[in-house]
Amino acid sequence: MNKTTLAYPAAWLMPLLGLISSIYSSRAQSWTPSSAPSRTWYGIASSAAGDRLVAVASGTGIYLSANSGGTWTLSSAPAKSWRAVASSANGSNLLAVATFGGVYTSTNAGASWISNSLAANHDWSSAASSGDGTKLAVGGTTFGNIYTSTNAGATWVSNSPPSGYWTSVVSSADGTRLAAAWSGVIYNSTNNSTNWTSHTPPAGGSSLAISADGSLLVMPYSPAAVYCSTNLGITWTQRSVPNGGTGNGAALSANGSRMAAFGKLYTTTNGGVTWTPDSAAGMNWTAVTISADGGKAAVAVNGGGIYTYYAAPTPQVTLVRAGNQVACAWLITSTNCLLQQSADLISWSNLTNTPTLNFSNLVNSLTLASTNASGFYRLATP
Repeated sequence: MNKTTLAYPAAWLMPLLGLISSIYSSRAQSWTPSSAPSRTWYGIASSAAGDRLVAVASGTGIYLSANSGGTWTLSSAPAKSWRAVASSANGSNLLAVATFGGVYTSTNAGASWISNSLAANHDWSSAASSGDGTKLAVGGTTFGNIYTSTNAGATWVSNSPPSGYWTSVVSSADGTRLAAAWSGVIYNSTNNSTNWTSHTPPAGGSSLAISADGSLLVMPYSPAAVYCSTNLGITWTQRSVPNGGTGNGAALSANGSRMAAFGKLYTTTNGGVTWTPDSAAGMNWTAVTISADGGKAAVAVNGGGIYTYYAAPTPQVTLVRAGNQVACAWLITSTNCLLQQSADLISWSNLTNTPTLNFSNLVNSLTLASTNASGFYRLATP
């Protein structure tokens, strides 16, 4: 069992902020071919933990995996020219769009699919979902509008964005912040699509990636550079990316510390100012997804299969003391973790309290009663 531990003096009157880092000192950097068949893949998405995956292919169907890509099954969705897919944090609510084939949703992890009311004759090409799966957004590439839903796809509306060639639509975890790319123009909304504002970045990238809270927006432009925005596309700064590959699309971990783009994984420790290659896939992918903590990733190769990546997680727990309570918070992990406590660092017990997931940042939180004695807490992975 791998563990991370932090002690705090419960009698301290001032709030204590502490970080737990895992004992892993390095990441296993490897891509593994999964059992997914060779298809013309266009889109892939995952749950926040990276355990549930959904991928769409042109002319065939929608494929599902409930074990991080270990095995795949073809869902009951009809064969269409599928182009994009999005997933809720728990992988239960799914959204898929097809070129001139309509918009489909699932509320049971892909076991069944519902054809939505949106026009089937639109060239749908992009999809985004909030963490709870209730706020959705889709865009088209041929005189298409951006449509949004606040009730998991039951009804849809299109507000002020113009008809355009929308190649990418992304959403913050709470669904309030949206960004969309169209022919070198970025449109953003901070109120769930009620209003949109256009911005012109220095370069015209066609794909976007966003952090869970919407504070970091990344637009890959070339194998050597990405553009980063900390105000949802109003202003952009070019950042160099060393040793870029040839993959298409991009994905960010929840806090923006890890990025998948250009055929590789990158890590940043300074909000995107610099990026360090973390792993090379060595392939030209057409779609990519990454777990909230960046420990799991999957790429779909056009005309090929699906490859998965796993790195030992480095979870962190924040402890804040307030009165006679201590608040624990940690990002959703790609490996099952249990919060444990001890009074003596010898005997440990699992905390059976169910944490609350904050869909605005994909962080689990748990508030515990404390005593005047010292207490110790750790995350343990089985």
